[in-house]
Amino acid sequence: MPATKSTKTSVKKALKIPALPRRTYNSPLRQQQAVDTRDRILAGGSQIARELPTWDWGAITFKTVGARANMSERTVRRHFATERALRDAIQQRHLQECGVDFDGLEIRAFADAAEQIQRYLAGFASAPQQSWDPGFAAIDANRRSSLLKAVARATPSWTPVDRAIAAATFDLLWNPANFERFSSGWQLDQRSVIKLIRWAVGLLQEAMRQGKRP
Repeated sequence: MPATKSTKTSVKKALKIPALPRRTYNSPLRQQQAVDTRDRILAGGSQIARELPTWDWGAITFKTVGARANMSERTVRRHFATERALRDAIQQRHLQECGVDFDGLEIRAFADAAEQIQRYLAGFASAPQQSWDPGFAAIDANRRSSLLKAVARATPSWTPVDRAIAAATFDLLWNPANFERFSSGWQLDQRSVIKLIRWAVGLLQEAMRQGKRP
């Protein structure tokens, strides 16, 4: 009579045969595969974001990103706990691709930073609007904070109100919504928009160097 599963288990216990260690799958190959899969997900989400007609990212979901990345929705869910986390990760990828160092921003380099943003956004189909996806609120707050810090370093004797006015003026020149206004509202091509930004920034920089407050 063949031994049953319970009989085999009893024999192992009686002989005190140690259980085989459970195999682990945390290998370098699996880690790299996970990194590659996450990158494919973000690349797919980034492609969708570039094609959206507005900055409302509601269309970026586990399902749509999975389809674009040629993988299942379940796979995308394994890498991101929520769709909000997925969208945030895509936004961070865009910031990295743009190449602007917000934390290390200096007023003297502002024109270059604004030009980088303008050239990067030229690759998006979106027409920036006031009602952005909620995830952009954090990015917008970081941009304002970086501007205030840069202005403060350049104008140590100015009042907080004057610094805020100067920072807000700079913000007008690199805000995506205004890039769209320059191009569609005023029918300026990208080269003209960059020329506008550099001219206006130069005037602001010179006024600050001369101590001319708002």
